[in-house]
Amino acid sequence: MDDGRVNHTLNELKSARERLASLEKDQLALADRLAAARRAQRRIGFYLLGLVILFSLVMAGAFTLLL
Repeated sequence: MDDGRVNHTLNELKSARERLASLEKDQLALADRLAAARRAQRRIGFYLLGLVILFSLVMAGAFTLLL
């Protein structure tokens, strides 16, 4: 009876170790995706800033042509 409990407990520990390893892999994958998303967000921010600057220059040029 004790051997059965020990074997059951060992099997549960092995299963928990495998689940932990799987969760660690998932965590690393999510961290990589988050880093990629942050890079993409930064790149989009730079594009938007460039568009705002370009729009400002066009408006300034149009205003100087009106004068």
